[in-house]
Amino acid sequence: MTPKLRTYVLTALYVALCWLDNAPWTYSVTIILTTTIHLAQTVLDSRQWQDISTTKPAILSQFRLRVGGAVIALLLVSIPYSLLPILFPPARVLAMPQTPFPPSPLLDILILSFPRPNGALILNTTISSYLPHLSNDIRLSLYTYSTDHPVFQEMQTAFQDHDITFHVNRDPRPDALDGHYLHLSEAFRWQNERGAQKAEWTMLVEDDFPICGADAGWEAVVRVMEILEGGRPSETGDHKRLGRIPKRRSGFVGTGGSGLILHRSLLPTLIYILRTHADRTPRLPAGVPPRPVDVIVQDCLLGKDPMCPPWREEGLVITSRLVMDHIGGLASTNKYKPPNSDQWRCGWRHPFHGLPEVEVVPVEGLW
Repeated sequence: MTPKLRTYVLTALYVALCWLDNAPWTYSVTIILTTTIHLAQTVLDSRQWQDISTTKPAILSQFRLRVGGAVIALLLVSIPYSLLPILFPPARVLAMPQTPFPPSPLLDILILSFPRPNGALILNTTISSYLPHLSNDIRLSLYTYSTDHPVFQEMQTAFQDHDITFHVNRDPRPDALDGHYLHLSEAFRWQNERGAQKAEWTMLVEDDFPICGADAGWEAVVRVMEILEGGRPSETGDHKRLGRIPKRRSGFVGTGGSGLILHRSLLPTLIYILRTHADRTPRLPAGVPPRPVDVIVQDCLLGKDPMCPPWREEGLVITSRLVMDHIGGLASTNKYKPPNSDQWRCGWRHPFHGLPEVEVVPVEGLW
């Protein structure tokens, strides 16, 4: 096989695999890196420089062939993701699925709040971003474990004309260490014990993660919810006895602990795991290391936590890019933690994009 033909075959193979995997970013980076390595090897190969008068044309020919193949591959890889959305723009009319068990809501957006610098502006912005999307099936709840949170009370007064639930947890837990593990486990416990108000799905949101865009970010959430609800079994046979639990039980449209969409059947497991980490008497099984709270939940949804149900083929549903903004990165809730960098903003590539355990919903065309 000639070098030119080999280049054409490899280019076609790269492009085909990229389209099949729906991972343009991963393959584009691979193409650039491999081309750079090949060019560096050509330059550093001392054997080719023994007679510069005869080897220079060959070296230039290899340069042109490899760079040309890389450019062609990058152009072909980008076609479905740049040209097709222009020729065939995605439909903008989307509707959230209906709740399967009325009058219980379909989705409860659970905003966890804790005192932070400049908290009023941050929390107001986050709440306001979700207000246009509320309905009888889409509820908004604000939860805090802090009994000294003036901004929380201020927001409760400011949004008293809206159908928003505000809850301050005042239950003492002397058997547990105060901290993030306890706070989130108690939030899930409160959510799990709400009776008729218990939603089918809970979307966990930290108070500095508003939804992106006027409608674009929410449309991505709707797409994820359509896939999650679309996997619900029918009301026949064994599925009826199992309560019609969907095949896919989680989604992820943000990062860290925000944007996690959880089916109600996952809450008891997560409550138990988080309380195990929070207990004053260590009860973690051997070989299970302590991890940050958001990593614990993420590992559970990916099937990587031995204390969680095993991962199933129909796994976590994510958006290709973040559809939640991070506006509080420079105003930490931890007074002992220095302000971190202002990262993870609207449109950033989802950190789970490329994992085999996830199903990706492309959202590039929404911005």
